[in-house]
Amino acid sequence: MKALITRLNDGTNTNSTRAPSSHRRFSTLVYDKHPNLPNLILQLLTVDDTVESLSSRAAAVEIPETLVLRAQRVFPALEMIEQSGIPERQRGQIRQAVWSHLEGMAWPIRDKAAKALSYLPAHDKIECEMESSLNMPWFTQNALHGRLLYLRYLFARLRCEATGEVLVRILDCFSTMISCNDCPITRAAYTALVGDVLEAAKTDSKSPGYSKMIVAPERWQALIEYVSTASSGGPAATLEDAAKQRCRVLLGSSNDNSGDVESSTSDITQTIFVVHGASVPRNPEHADQMLKRTGDLLAVQAVQAHEDQILAIWQMISCWSRALRLAQDENADVSTRQAAVDSLATYLARINEAPRQVREAPEMLDLYFVLYDTLHDDDEDVRDAGAAIVSRLRMQDEIPDNGVNTEVQIPLMVLTARHKLLEMLKKHYHDSSLLWVRSLERLVGVTTATSRQMLPGSALSSPTALLESLNQENTTLFVEEKQNLYVDEAQEARTWQNVLLSSTCNVTSVDGPQRLYLWTVEGIEALKRIAIEKGPDGPLGWTSNPGVFALGVRILLAAEAFIQLSTDRNLDIDRDNVRVLLFSLSFEGKTNSLNPAWLKIITNTLKIK
Repeated sequence: MKALITRLNDGTNTNSTRAPSSHRRFSTLVYDKHPNLPNLILQLLTVDDTVESLSSRAAAVEIPETLVLRAQRVFPALEMIEQSGIPERQRGQIRQAVWSHLEGMAWPIRDKAAKALSYLPAHDKIECEMESSLNMPWFTQNALHGRLLYLRYLFARLRCEATGEVLVRILDCFSTMISCNDCPITRAAYTALVGDVLEAAKTDSKSPGYSKMIVAPERWQALIEYVSTASSGGPAATLEDAAKQRCRVLLGSSNDNSGDVESSTSDITQTIFVVHGASVPRNPEHADQMLKRTGDLLAVQAVQAHEDQILAIWQMISCWSRALRLAQDENADVSTRQAAVDSLATYLARINEAPRQVREAPEMLDLYFVLYDTLHDDDEDVRDAGAAIVSRLRMQDEIPDNGVNTEVQIPLMVLTARHKLLEMLKKHYHDSSLLWVRSLERLVGVTTATSRQMLPGSALSSPTALLESLNQENTTLFVEEKQNLYVDEAQEARTWQNVLLSSTCNVTSVDGPQRLYLWTVEGIEALKRIAIEKGPDGPLGWTSNPGVFALGVRILLAAEAFIQLSTDRNLDIDRDNVRVLLFSLSFEGKTNSLNPAWLKIITNTLKIK
């Protein structure tokens, strides 16, 4: 459906080139070309009264299956409105339908409706729209939550241009939103909005609007008392606590006491445990929102931490990166993977305010590997979000320490983003032993999407066992397709071989060459043995199995990397043995018509002096 919407817009995606602070210029040409489109959008947005009757005064905790079907109808219509605006014909009816979804039961639909509506007001009308939304009555917690999401998207467009009146008006809602409200989800949403205002006040403190807000200290006392106390309850209360912690840091409480950062370690660790541990909340939306908020909170603490607090910060980052890897598992829900990339985007966008030595610290490397994995997700939105993050990182990387980059940011294509991210890793981490180990993992096929990573001195998985399992006869009538077909394993092996060879670290300190040698020798011997057993190969032979072919490429590229590495570093390891084994495999391969791609790698490897 998204591809069809893009085609309706003449092959362009208005989301991809829109600067965060600018107002998109909607084109009505798509509605002129397709006069029946407004009716179709209105039909997709039509509310089902039987589902709406399930609404209650408490924010929804469980999502009925009927609402999943509603999302499948509503999302394409909202996506169309995001890209092309609301058509003039039936404008009032369509806007009312979108607004009804802003107050509906399902959190994802409320969020999508809020985002679509936030693009519609002209830039000079945003404050009036925010004021109107704050004054408009609400009758359910779901309606209030949708309103607050809408206000956050509107404020994200406004930022430094906000006047003091609207900011003070947001703070004046404290009594209504917090003191007289017992729903932790809406309290968390309001606290997050206040956090956005606080962050903007710190970043754009010279703006007259924020100056007017800051000189009203009486408005801060109740807020300070509120964010200083822990919430009681289940996972929703944990979501509220995360928003409180962000406000607490922004208000400057962590600057007065160096122990605050250390004490918050257990809070964030607990949040991540609740999200991805044994006690997963019954409503996955809460878990995804908590994961998304964690990146925001960690970024604020990392930027403001003192030198003696850095160690505690990196402990939290390590815990968080493991949670992101679990959330990015290919079998996880798309919403969870999207929450992970949103959390990472928030952190990396805010960490740019930190000194360069903080951004390029060794502990950041695992986060960049998580980012690289988002560029291979099987969902287009997740890949595009990852590419947008790389675009921002590239822009920041090209800014001189004492200069300003005025180049207009245009998001990179996904394939280009992968290339640029690897270039940055090789540039800033070329002497990192961790980069060498992670590259070796990925060259030989150890996944880093899970927590299964090599420890120093540990053995690699046996290529013999892998080949035997892949060559077993499969009599299954209907073979289950791989979850993610977007990854080219052979190309990935070549990519990480290049990263491995570009490293300048002391490889003997991680015992890498010896492990690579043992794995390579065992793999070549296994390939030779199977080539003799199977006999002639050919286009439909045993190497046509995608898993076998990819593993063979990994083994042969590992052999090439080992010989190149041992030659360049003058290592005292028997590389001649690897040459002999490759020559023997080449002879058997030519005799039995082995895969020509394998034979080409062997030939190139044997040419290395």
